[in-house]
Amino acid sequence: MQALLTVEQYQEVRPLMMTTGDRARIEERRELLLLQLEARFGPLSAEVRQRVEAIPPERLRQLLVDFAKAQSLSDLHLD
Repeated sequence: MQALLTVEQYQEVRPLMMTTGDRARIEERRELLLLQLEARFGPLSAEVRQRVEAIPPERLRQLLVDFAKAQSLSDLHLD
């Protein structure tokens, strides 16, 4: 099954295979990122919130790591 998911025509199937736990962890990360952003940079605009909500799960994890070094929303490409 895993080998089949690496074939290009089946790449869109992978997101459908997320468990409820996977989705919950992603939303927890998203909420944590929003809380950290607000704590450091103040109230977030609706536009920045929408950008965070649209971030794919793979990038969300990296953004949490990058947050530690960020001096502004621009550093995270969220402005």
